[in-house]
Amino acid sequence: MFEVPKAIINSIDRNEKDDFKALTTSVLSGIREYKNFDISMIPLDVALDTMYLKLSQDFSEDTEDLAWYILDESYTRLRESVDRIFEYHWYLTIPLKSSHISFDKKEMFKTSINYLTKKVYEPLVGKVTYQKDWYLAYEVYASDLEKKLSLLMAKPLNTQETIFINRLQYLRGIDFDRAFEVSATRNTLENLDDTSLTWENFNILTLHNGLEKSYLAMLPVAYIPENVSYLHLLEDIQGFNFPIETLTKAIFSSKKGTFSVPAKANRARLRHNKAIADGDAAGGVDQNKKERSKALVEDLLVRSNDDEILLGYLQTLVFADQNYDALVEKMRIVMDACSKNGIELVKARADQLYLFYKNRLTQTLDDSDKNFIQITTLDGFVENLFFTGQKVGQDVGFYIGRIDANKGSWYGDFKKAIESSINFAYVNPFQANKLDVAGKVTSNPHIAITGDIGGGKSFLTKYLFLYSSLLKAKTLYIDPKAEMRRQYLKVLKEYETKGIYPEIQDYIRSINFVTLDKNNRSNWGALDPIVFLKGVEAKDLAISMTNEIYSLRNKEEFHSAFLDSLDKHLALRERGEKVGMLTVFRDLEKHRSKAVRVSANLLVKMVQNSILSLCFSDGQNQAVDTDSRITVLEVTGLDLPTDEKDELSDSQIKSLVVMYALGHYCHKFGSENRKQETIIFLDEAWFFNATAVGRGIIKRIKRVGRSENNFLVLITQSVDDTADEDDGTGFGTIFAFNSDTEAEKVLNRLKIPVTDETISWFESMTMGQCIFRDTFGRCERITVDGLFPEINVLFDTVETDMKAVA
Repeated sequence: MFEVPKAIINSIDRNEKDDFKALTTSVLSGIREYKNFDISMIPLDVALDTMYLKLSQDFSEDTEDLAWYILDESYTRLRESVDRIFEYHWYLTIPLKSSHISFDKKEMFKTSINYLTKKVYEPLVGKVTYQKDWYLAYEVYASDLEKKLSLLMAKPLNTQETIFINRLQYLRGIDFDRAFEVSATRNTLENLDDTSLTWENFNILTLHNGLEKSYLAMLPVAYIPENVSYLHLLEDIQGFNFPIETLTKAIFSSKKGTFSVPAKANRARLRHNKAIADGDAAGGVDQNKKERSKALVEDLLVRSNDDEILLGYLQTLVFADQNYDALVEKMRIVMDACSKNGIELVKARADQLYLFYKNRLTQTLDDSDKNFIQITTLDGFVENLFFTGQKVGQDVGFYIGRIDANKGSWYGDFKKAIESSINFAYVNPFQANKLDVAGKVTSNPHIAITGDIGGGKSFLTKYLFLYSSLLKAKTLYIDPKAEMRRQYLKVLKEYETKGIYPEIQDYIRSINFVTLDKNNRSNWGALDPIVFLKGVEAKDLAISMTNEIYSLRNKEEFHSAFLDSLDKHLALRERGEKVGMLTVFRDLEKHRSKAVRVSANLLVKMVQNSILSLCFSDGQNQAVDTDSRITVLEVTGLDLPTDEKDELSDSQIKSLVVMYALGHYCHKFGSENRKQETIIFLDEAWFFNATAVGRGIIKRIKRVGRSENNFLVLITQSVDDTADEDDGTGFGTIFAFNSDTEAEKVLNRLKIPVTDETISWFESMTMGQCIFRDTFGRCERITVDGLFPEINVLFDTVETDMKAVA
């Protein structure tokens, strides 16, 4: 018995699915000699509490009260929102019967005789013993089988896992203690099926295990469409928001014999010929159906003659619930959905006991089995899409939302999208650059959040900021829209007045809110490059900022004088004198050249009484503090255009200069201590891409990156801002919200094939939905879930006096 790790394939990527189906066909064709195999898709509970305990190891002491509150509440609220928190696991079972592992003809005959002897004499003379080394032959062939399954990365189960999966067949829908059940079964195999199986409510099976009880229904697939291309039944099953166990028992067809597929097909052809001959000569629905059935039989015969691999399989969907009415409703939902895809499930009430025992892992199909058997080619069989699943995000992290299995639109109802999914996504930005995380395709720590205004990217960003700040890292949020401080302090006041949510109150108090206001003289020079930077970095920024507000091109005399004065004042600052950029300009007002004096005087006037006073000062004030663990830095009075395609006004150019300074401040913040994780949230980052200098600043911040444990979260409007052919750093994680004009660009950036289907998939996203690409290369559409209304209010940024709503 092997566990096959699910291949994570994007739900909309047909090419990747086709490639994986071809791989599955190749692997299964290699086990044809074993005759039988089972494929089980089993829902197993997720140990959410265990995962959260691992996450808690990285909590920062100063905010751990809120961190624990979030974990405790999310555990409770998630469990209340769904029947079970689970994920599907895939198992491939191949019986190594004694007569199957003796491939030498004489040895096979001997083995078969011994097997028959055991069956005949054991009831008469008692238990027949085996040789002490009976298992050695099995080990050899089991090892050979593992090699044949290597392309699926299948791993044999250990003893405890094997016991549990077999015992689970008798515990469906029942609460149990896994360790106890495994221990009891190891003690004696008599405990393996120690569950009472009874009939209740019109042939619904009922399992009893002590005081626990559950209802069980096994629905076999009775008919499948004539054309099974892209049937993908097992993918569709995973899209329901409740667990459905799916069991598929298969047997490869013999080429000859009474029960071989060719023999069965020939008999069926004779029956169809007779039925058609006896039918109504005028045709009609029944007659057409008979003709199609005959054509399918003829097709099977042709394929058999062409040496295509044929097999028969029994496929059963298993439903379990402790509430009978809930069980019936689940069955109805799935039967209706399957019917729309041409798949017929039957209740098979008279066959429930047969199906229960036939579907046990120790049972195999025989050539003579007839009930609910589907006959198809191996290529048609793998169209079920076995061994796949959808997943995105980290294995250890905070809950952020749910994967959306729907490929269409929710028409704005994001709550319905959340309720319809049980596939949770978790995030932990700091796992990106850890070396011991298996399966990653990149260690790039940077995150990009893109999309149009109003799609939900700000809401997601604030949650990522919150979760990051609860861990052992220094966190900086650049808030050029000056939204956060006002709203956070407003909520703090409300909660203090009402005496509620003390954990949230303490968290807000732990944040260092820094407001840079040009009207506050104490803020002047807080972002002055001579004040908060040194050496070459200070000089480069000073030149870039000056050139942005007053072009130095074709002004060689002033340019030269400016550089001389700048070098002089940088040296003075190194010696401890309080000088700044405005000091440089005032120095140039005394220059012997009138042209230099005029230019310097113009720059002084441009700086005074403007937002530029934050960056050009006399150096008397302190620079922005970088010591606090959590800092929100806002700048009031920035004039940011609403669209990056707008041409910049003089006021916006001055705001761009301030953004330059903020960018360099971020670089300094991220590179000060390479042993300390730092994360920077740079909002309205698209503004930097308005100029070559701004793009260069973003590159510098990104290049601090993994080597210095710095993470950049770039919040911007266009996905174009995340890619630069001259920049090899890129982004390891991307959240792409809807954008009216960028569907193809986003899909290309996320490496998703561009088709009409994928474009519709992207453009049909509703508010709160985005495409999430993680560091494992996995990509899915998720719905961001604001699980905490008491925290969500921190992120409200729209103020209005209007009361009426629809």
